[in-house]
Amino acid sequence: MNYSKKILAIVILFTMVLSQLVSGLSVTAENNELDGSYELSFKLTRDQFGNDENFNATYSNYWMNQGDDNPVFDKVSWMLKDFSIEHELHIEGKADTIKRNMSYTESTFSLEGEILFENIKIPYDKVEVEYYNPAGAEWVKPYLLHYDLYLEKSDGKMILKVPRLEPSDSANTAAKILKVSEIKISEKTIYLDGTSGNDDNDGMSKTTAVKTFEKAKALAKLNQSIKKIIVRGTTEVEGEISLSGTNATIIRDEEFSGYLFKINNDKEATLKDILIDGNGDVVKDKKSLVRVEGTLNINDGAILQNNKIVNTTYNPTVGGAISAYSAVVNMTGGAIKNNQANYGGGIYLDKSTLNMSGGIIDSNFAKRLYDHNYRQYYAAGGGVLAYNGSTVKISENAIVNKNRSDEVGGGISIGGNDSSNSNLFEMTGGTIEANEAGASGGGIFIQGELSTTIVHKAIIKSGKIINNKMDGSGKTAMAFGGGGIYVNGVAENWHYQGHTYHGRNGELELYNAIITDNYAKEGGAGLAACPISKTRIYVNNGVAMYGNNTASGSAKDLYILSQSSYGHHSGLAKYELAKRMLGGVPYNWTDDDGKLLSDDKHSGILPDLTSLSLRADSKGSELTKSLGKVIISGNTSATRGGGIGSNGTITIGTEDSTEVSVEKKWEDQDNKEGNRPEKITVQLIANGKYTVEIRDLDENNEWKTTFKDLPTQLGDENISYSVKEVKVKGYQSKITGNAKDGFIITNKKDNSVEPNVPPTRDVKVTKKWNYIADKNKNYSIDKIEVELYRNGVATDEKLVLSKENNWTGSFTKLPVYESMKDFKIYTYTIKEVGEKKGILKVGEKDFNVTYTGDMRKGFWITNTEKPNIPPDKTSKTDDAYSIFPYILSAMLSGLALMTIKGLRRNSKN
Repeated sequence: MNYSKKILAIVILFTMVLSQLVSGLSVTAENNELDGSYELSFKLTRDQFGNDENFNATYSNYWMNQGDDNPVFDKVSWMLKDFSIEHELHIEGKADTIKRNMSYTESTFSLEGEILFENIKIPYDKVEVEYYNPAGAEWVKPYLLHYDLYLEKSDGKMILKVPRLEPSDSANTAAKILKVSEIKISEKTIYLDGTSGNDDNDGMSKTTAVKTFEKAKALAKLNQSIKKIIVRGTTEVEGEISLSGTNATIIRDEEFSGYLFKINNDKEATLKDILIDGNGDVVKDKKSLVRVEGTLNINDGAILQNNKIVNTTYNPTVGGAISAYSAVVNMTGGAIKNNQANYGGGIYLDKSTLNMSGGIIDSNFAKRLYDHNYRQYYAAGGGVLAYNGSTVKISENAIVNKNRSDEVGGGISIGGNDSSNSNLFEMTGGTIEANEAGASGGGIFIQGELSTTIVHKAIIKSGKIINNKMDGSGKTAMAFGGGGIYVNGVAENWHYQGHTYHGRNGELELYNAIITDNYAKEGGAGLAACPISKTRIYVNNGVAMYGNNTASGSAKDLYILSQSSYGHHSGLAKYELAKRMLGGVPYNWTDDDGKLLSDDKHSGILPDLTSLSLRADSKGSELTKSLGKVIISGNTSATRGGGIGSNGTITIGTEDSTEVSVEKKWEDQDNKEGNRPEKITVQLIANGKYTVEIRDLDENNEWKTTFKDLPTQLGDENISYSVKEVKVKGYQSKITGNAKDGFIITNKKDNSVEPNVPPTRDVKVTKKWNYIADKNKNYSIDKIEVELYRNGVATDEKLVLSKENNWTGSFTKLPVYESMKDFKIYTYTIKEVGEKKGILKVGEKDFNVTYTGDMRKGFWITNTEKPNIPPDKTSKTDDAYSIFPYILSAMLSGLALMTIKGLRRNSKN
């Protein structure tokens, strides 16, 4: 072979290899598509003797005239034999077909006219049915022993083609004698059965389920098209239980009602990046998704949902998502949502502990069940039920949201509708919001008990209990509702049907609370307490209760009732009311007629058939807001107790208190010049910055006063009190003494001459932010600084603007001019610290800075986010494909040049 032929052969070979490579890539993509991410099942039926055709006559009329070797008709007995009609499904792109038979039985004169095609792999999740005619004919003959069906792809869907059989004379023209029904399209699945599965199986069908979660995950990780792991038997798990690296979720099999997962009492399991689905209302009397006897950790990405238990008995179902028995559940992330049971729509605890510092328990439901045998309603703990000696601890970023109970404890129930051992609730953070109860405790319910040794208790030190509701739709007692919290109680001694019973109240301890903007239809929008209640409100780390509202306009903040005809809740209410709210502001308790509550009525035992109906004629201060760690707000009750309802025992704050006395003395020669004012104003200051109360001193009170019932602590810190006098013109003031022994304010006549001082002005500054995508986004900007310039020169005087002061502040007491001799007016301007040439950089973001206004009207600084325009880059994949033709062209050009040179060389030779 000469040189030119060799070169030509190389070119041809290269082209063939390239063509084969491209062809191979195309085939691989097609094969992957044909494998499919979905499975198709459908039913094909044919009526026996329906209106469309007379099946018996159709086959008899045709086959009786065929030869003696007739597979269908027996000419001797002159009737149809046993025979089968084959239906063959052809799937586009696959050589193998699926065959199913309908069988006719001679002895019963009946056609088994129903066949099922299932587990057919398809690439799309949509299927349409079409009926086809044979080429050149209007119908397919109705008496054949073989029919072909076709499954083909078409524009993102599958077309199932079914033969259009010829009808009888009386049939309608639709001629859908072969009918397709029950079309089901499901994603690829793995079956998991921890009871009877086997890890040697492939897991692809119910009969070949695997046994362990680890094997199921490995199969799903190997095949990314698997979307579901269907659990058919309870599977024991431990260690990290995650589906990270797969596209699969866990779902309950429609025929399985047991627990999906179980953690044994000596094991610990962690759910992370996994979705566990209970398959809605499909299975009745089913169990929780997870049974915990050891320790369960729920971390970010774990979702337990849609396990809704429907009753078939009078026994209450428990734990829509989780049932814990002598166990520990730690929840730092994830979600438990849309589950249902009678007790604990989301979580049921029995001798167990829930530590929840993160994640969300959302939209779970405790459904009402009536037990006719015991005449008992069950529905407690839409989100969580603590039962039979359990503890719930809510803290940090935990959220219990939008759960519902038909009876008690929309969000959390401490105790159920019947008796159990002592349970405890502790809240040091988190949010309980927008939950609902039909009868009591929209947010939280705390049960009373028919025992003197069992107590259900809640201790709340921090967190939000907001926008919860008691809607009055329940069947159990609801007179004192409790939109946010309800504390139940049982009389210490009560009689029923000749028996004497001894009960104990549920208990609530509450600290540093603000109860405001709650609503009740009848009264006690802040707090309502009934006959056997014990209500103690102290000033130290206590509560600010104000600004609540009722439909009647009475008892807006507080309502207490005594009554002897309230069944086992009958009694005389005991109470003790602080005179000051959280932060020391006087309550000024006022009745519905506007009369101030007398000192002797702030504590006592309320007489039978009387009530205390009050509102606070004041509101919280800045100190109140800074101290408020528990926010009870926006809650509603269809009866009483918008914020809190109670016939139990409530203790708010601690009992310790103090007092501070102040005396005014004058050194002005007994007001010789007659300049002494008729009164002076004294401010009581806490920790040097918070004004607690302001009072006037005059001759009527002998220039003396005592601030009583003052709190001694701000949270965990002791309070230091001081006093301040509002400046008295013509006098110099001196304060001596201390909070323990009392303060003395001495005013001495000021004989000094006030120097000529230039007038001053204030310059106000307001900051505005303009963001591109999210107006609420602040890119972690907590504050900025603004520097004051006088006549264009920096003064080193700076002003801090922040979210706390609404980005507004003022430079104060600025001289208008230098002195009384030099009247040249100063010009004041400002500049944002960090701004350079009109640009302020915050992290990775740039802002244009503009200034408007002047020193008289005030200045406005506007920071406008600059758009982040990404560089114009082409992806590596696009680059690779875009240069491929050039590489190929260059290679072919080089080969052509080599060929030309070879030809020239041969011509020379």
